[in-house]
Amino acid sequence: MAIREVIEDELENSLRMQKDYVRALAQLPKGNLIKKKIKGNEYWYMQIRDGKKVRFDYVKNASAAMIRRYKKAKEDRARYRNLLAQARKQIRQLERMLRSGSSI
Repeated sequence: MAIREVIEDELENSLRMQKDYVRALAQLPKGNLIKKKIKGNEYWYMQIRDGKKVRFDYVKNASAAMIRRYKKAKEDRARYRNLLAQARKQIRQLERMLRSGSSI
């Protein structure tokens, strides 16, 4: 197997991984659950990006399960964004290698 074929296979794999990461990010719940302390009382708000603005909507009954779910979603979102950035960087490098190296 030639080096070019290995690079092409790796590029295909990286593109598939990128698609999987984007899909996983889209399946996570939107927004972030934020706790605010106002006049000594704690209140929960849903932080949602609306275009260029960030909107905070009051959450009346934030259960412990809901808080855990959004905390896990926040961690997963950070992990998937990091993996997605790595995959995109690798895709750019592999594409450069394929474009520039006719002797590969």
